[in-house]
Amino acid sequence: MNKRFFLLLSSLLLTVYLMGSAPYYLIAGESLRGHIIADVLYTAVILIHEIFIFIAVIFQWLGYLKKSRASIVIANWMLFFGGIVGFILIIPVLAIIPILVINIFSKNTKKKKTD
Repeated sequence: MNKRFFLLLSSLLLTVYLMGSAPYYLIAGESLRGHIIADVLYTAVILIHEIFIFIAVIFQWLGYLKKSRASIVIANWMLFFGGIVGFILIIPVLAIIPILVINIFSKNTKKKKTD
């Protein structure tokens, strides 16, 4: 298969994850409304996690559309940091690891010869 197909697949998966995770985490946080400190910490962690994932989605699509390896590398770093921030919530790690693996697999390692 074409490596760009895997890059498109990971871009779509990442976009679906971002669109599905924000409402999920907001609904899941409703149970913490009676515990102020836990609610504030949960909201802060989720906000930081979602910001990193949002930036990763932007760079992922830029890398796919412009065929830019640098944008994909930046997206991978943002995914990594977003995964670390969301590590306390197991679900982000389970969603981000396959996307990172697909990105690494789809990375074009051959450089063009210039004559």
